[in-house]
Amino acid sequence: MTKASYWESFKRLRGDIDITTDAFYTYIKINNLALENKEVYNALNKAAAFWNLQTYSLHNTFFVFLFRIFDTGKDVQSIHKFLAETMAHPEYFSKQALAIRKADGGEKPEWLDKYLENVREPSIDDLKKLRCSISSYDKVFKNVYMPIRNKVIAHSIVSDKQMVAELFEKALYDDVERILYYLNGIMDVIWQLYHNGREISLGSTEADYKERIGLATRDVLQSLGKTDHHEPPVSN
Repeated sequence: MTKASYWESFKRLRGDIDITTDAFYTYIKINNLALENKEVYNALNKAAAFWNLQTYSLHNTFFVFLFRIFDTGKDVQSIHKFLAETMAHPEYFSKQALAIRKADGGEKPEWLDKYLENVREPSIDDLKKLRCSISSYDKVFKNVYMPIRNKVIAHSIVSDKQMVAELFEKALYDDVERILYYLNGIMDVIWQLYHNGREISLGSTEADYKERIGLATRDVLQSLGKTDHHEPPVSN
């Protein structure tokens, strides 16, 4: 594996995590705003079939992409494979490799030697810890979310409403948030190590994506509510 192909793997996984995160928080925000804001509720209810389809799509997208991220298949691009690749190539995180990236194909910048003095060069053990950090989140995924994906989302094996409800009852909001926070956080850790030689610890990053997605969804839905409120009556 080359550095270029490694970084392509990073970008693909980063994209999958972004979609999973966006789908989950957009779904939650639409439902919450519909309950909290009467104008939004009325606007959505005017095109109920359309908005039911949107929320259904967001719900399914979340499960499909979460499965994709945690998939353990041999030839898939998953978080497991990416972390294994990260551990297998500590040379990508060396000071020498970082210096080449910072030079960006040109002459070495004057500031680079001083910059490299404070660079964190992770050891194989450091990268191994990153790989092992996924174990508890993977366990939650396998015990709770994989059965929902396999039996309800992907194949509709479970059709009994009570059994479906029991499966979904195990899926806790806090668990999803912890999984998403971990996934976004570990990608931030690797990005900083790779591009800046900067060590940040897992759990130290801010979940600013939650607020960003929530505000964007709120702005769209509130604009619908205002449009609906000012619509002229339809004449017969």
